[in-house]
Amino acid sequence: MKSKYFVYFTLIILSLCSCNNKNEVTIKGNISNMKDSVILAYGDLNEKNGDNIDTIKVHKNKFTYHVKIYKPTCIYLLFSGNLRCPIYISPGDGVKIKGKAPDYDLLKVKGGDKANKLLNNFKESIKDFHTDQHRVQTEAEKFIRTHKDSQASVFILDEYFVQSTILSIDKIRILTNLLQSPAVADPLIKQITTYLSQYSGLNIGNPAPMF
Repeated sequence: MKSKYFVYFTLIILSLCSCNNKNEVTIKGNISNMKDSVILAYGDLNEKNGDNIDTIKVHKNKFTYHVKIYKPTCIYLLFSGNLRCPIYISPGDGVKIKGKAPDYDLLKVKGGDKANKLLNNFKESIKDFHTDQHRVQTEAEKFIRTHKDSQASVFILDEYFVQSTILSIDKIRILTNLLQSPAVADPLIKQITTYLSQYSGLNIGNPAPMF
């Protein structure tokens, strides 16, 4: 009888471990020339909702980060210079990040959701002129018009238009209105539309809203 209880107990423990593993995501990075000893991760981390922040230790240009998620989401890695790398993941995924510092805007993400691959393709297309904002915006607009339903387009809209020093509210509004489901469900969309509504209510001479 005792052996039967032991078997049941073991099966329960294994089942719990299996459930935990299904929700865990492993992010491994190998970024040459890194000077940062710590980078930040923020997004829906572990069992929390909303923007939560965690730290990731870097050792000899490499890092490994384990996080539990319970639905498809986007986690951002924040590097020095306020440069972001979005990672689109689902429970149980494993992703690898490669690239070199300080070109964090060109980091490639292998694995995870389809948006990662689309962003990799975009980064590859701008790698020879990624510091030229005008040329990058031209490519960014082409990408958004081609991939209206992708979360990758939402990030590109925010990164290369909303956050750009070359600001065109009309262009941001036009590109935002082009986006379709499921891209429009991205939390960044709410921030962008709020920003646009605040900007449209400005009078001449008033400062632009911070975003």
